[in-house]
Amino acid sequence: MGKLIFMKNCIVIIFSLLSFCKIHDRSQCDIIEKIITDKKVEQFLHRELDTRKTLYVVNNELCDNLDTLIKNQKVVTINKNRISSNDNYIEIRSIKKNDSGMEIFIDYPIEGATFIVKVDNTNKITGIKIVEK
Repeated sequence: MGKLIFMKNCIVIIFSLLSFCKIHDRSQCDIIEKIITDKKVEQFLHRELDTRKTLYVVNNELCDNLDTLIKNQKVVTINKNRISSNDNYIEIRSIKKNDSGMEIFIDYPIEGATFIVKVDNTNKITGIKIVEK
């Protein structure tokens, strides 16, 4: 009897942990979605062009499982080795974490731009700076 209760408790704990991980992953992917729907970033995406109907997001530590439609643009994660220089993709170059949140550096090669995004601890964007090369 004690063994059965122990097994049930283990199953509950495992499912709880899996649910937490899934929620955590989703919130991290939400940061990517917030960034690409920000007005400053949107002006670089040119969703109206046929060659930009899909935006690839190189797999990264924030989100490695994104497959969604945002403003008529398919947004999907992809492995770096599957990208060609002509593809419409963004890549997180680095993430600097601090006490107040993090700063995310995102390269967008097709436009020659880097988006420097500040995010607070609640995943709210607090600032975006765009550097054009």
